[in-house]
Order: sequence, then C-alpha cells, then structure tokens
Amino acid sequence: SWLGLSYAPQQNINYRDRIPVRAAGMAWAEIALSYANTFYQRGFDVWTTGISVKRAMAFGGFYLYTSDLDYVIPDDTTIIVNNLNADMGFAGPIDYQTNSFNTNPLFKGKGFGVDVGITYKRLLRYHSDEDYGPLCAYPYAEYKYRIGIALLDFGGVQFKSNAVKMKIDNRSSTWENVDDLPFTNLDQFLDTLSYKFYGDYTSARVADGYFQWLPLAFSAQFDYRLTKQWYLNASLIHGIPLAKSLIVRPPELAITPR
Repeated sequence: SWLGLSYAPQQNINYRDRIPVRAAGMAWAEIALSYANTFYQRGFDVWTTGISVKRAMAFGGFYLYTSDLDYVIPDDTTIIVNNLNADMGFAGPIDYQTNSFNTNPLFKGKGFGVDVGITYKRLLRYHSDEDYGPLCAYPYAEYKYRIGIALLDFGGVQFKSNAVKMKIDNRSSTWENVDDLPFTNLDQFLDTLSYKFYGDYTSARVADGYFQWLPLAFSAQFDYRLTKQWYLNASLIHGIPLAKSLIVRPPELAITPR
C-alpha cells in the first residue's frame, strides 16, 4: 500500500463499491442523570429497570458515507470517478482558512443521549417481605442467575458551530495530477471538491451544520452462579447502524469467570 497510485496491478481496473462505506468519529464530554428502581420482587423473582439521560457536548466530529463509488486509476497521477454518491459532515477545532486552533466556542455541538435497560434476577432463596427500614439496611440477596438487556446511547449531537455538511449526488469527475494538488487549508480542498463534481465552488456544500448520532448499541448480559465464590458472566454489545452519520460501535463479546 505504500506505493500508492504507483502500484501497477491496481491500475486500469474499474472498481465499483456498491456496499455502503462509512467512517465516523467524535470527541465529546457527557453529564448524566441516572435513576433505577426495583419495580417487582416476589418469591424468587426480582425485576429492576434503570435510565440515564445524558447531556452531550462535542469538541468536534466527522462522518463520511458513500453508497456508490465507481472509479478507475489509469496511471499514477490520475483518478477517474465514474460515479460518486456520498454524504459528509464535519466540525473541528481549527480555522478552515488559517489552520489555526479554534476554541471559540469550545463545544462545536450539543445534544442528548439516553441509556435504558431492564434486569431480571432469579434468587437462591425466597424473597422476604420484611421491612428493614432504609435501603442500606436490606441484606444482600444472593441470586442463581441474572439477565439484563439495554439500549445504549440513543441520541445525538447537533453541530452548529464551525460545521460543514456536503453532499455529492451521483456525479462524475476526473482528478488529474492528484499527487501534486496545491492545498494549503481545508477550505481550498472543499472548494476544489465542489468544483470537480459540480463545476462551481458552492454546490456541494448543502448546510452549515449537521446532526451526528451517538454510537447506538444493544447490550445483553448474563451472570450465572457457579459456586458461592465464583460466577460466570457473558456480555454482548452490538452496534445498531441507524443512520449515515452514526458512529458505529464495534461489536464486543466477552465470557468472563469472576
């Protein structure tokens, strides 16, 4: 791959990517308010639910989504794009003309997210209805197994400051001398991108802001009591690609003795 466009075996081949290609990232901070409650406990059964509402404040973000990319590389200095259908948005802590650091405002976008889940627990012993007074006085109830499911990070951030959204809607272009393009700032690159596909410097820019989804995911956990001292835990987290601008969370599967 270090040869770049000079790698001869990739030249003069018509590449067609019809499967969506996506990339996204965001840097943000959160402030959360959480609440949980045991809404049913009788016999050996205990049901608990909880919710967290989070205020998300993003320093910057980006996304790129292409649903159709058809191109040919005839030589080491040219790319011929037969068709491109793509959406892109970004907001960063830099000045797009001077390349200087931009922290005014510090947060380029703000939004909300929600986590919500429910847990079932099967107790080892029959639940006692005795009133122990304050919650901290209740004895610990050992369980045989515990199952929980949750929806994580449902929500997103609206970028309004220093943000750009671009769209290329089934357009073609020829890029010559791509190994020597004279970009000195991001604005010049965006102007060239629009000009190459639309013949002017503004048509590809569709908005001065965009909405970016948080890394939405489904989560499931199972905890099983092996002995008095040992439990076996299985956890699954799987991202849900709900939208083009969503940050896709990588799947996680773990089986852990504890």
